[in-house]
Amino acid sequence: MRDIRFRAWDKLDKKFVKYTIMTVEGLLGVSRPENYELMQYTGLKDKNGKEIYEGDILLVDGHRYCEVIWHKHIAGFDTRYIKGASNRILFEALENNQIETRCEVIGNIYENPELLNEN
Repeated sequence: MRDIRFRAWDKLDKKFVKYTIMTVEGLLGVSRPENYELMQYTGLKDKNGKEIYEGDILLVDGHRYCEVIWHKHIAGFDTRYIKGASNRILFEALENNQIETRCEVIGNIYENPELLNEN
């Protein structure tokens, strides 16, 4: 069975919320769910064994940067070019079974927005 997990970014306190419980309707026990941004676990780990989530920024092959996104048209996870990369890196590495050797999580779009300005 596939491991389906999420992490939540608290927009007000500017930090990740741990141990968030979700229901079909949204976050359980949260009075203002609009104050949180949910990111789903891709089911993949990087070369250091770190879990890869939506919103993570990957360093691929030591010189290419991309953001992990959910792509609604393909109904799956994909990457968005940031610097020195091309789209579909996650698929390319996944197809060749190389996620754990080629990709490293170096940050995320909330805690490291400066990484998005690399292009």
